[in-house]
Amino acid sequence: MCSSVKIPDNRKCKNGECSKFEYRLTDEMIINAILNVINTVISDPTLIHSDKEVSSYKPSLNVILQQNEIDQMIDSQ
Repeated sequence: MCSSVKIPDNRKCKNGECSKFEYRLTDEMIINAILNVINTVISDPTLIHSDKEVSSYKPSLNVILQQNEIDQMIDSQ
């Protein structure tokens, strides 16, 4: 099985608005989450051979309208 990897957080945001966020994901948190998924599949390889849809994203009407507005702004440039 894969073991936890210690990776230093070298990325520091210099944008003052970043400090508004209460919750931050470190590199170590992301890597550990990925390793967890990998180890789960290693322990049960049948999980990776599935015809089932894992998840699907269905945007809300508001998201669709905003995306259309962004697309129009980009097309007009």
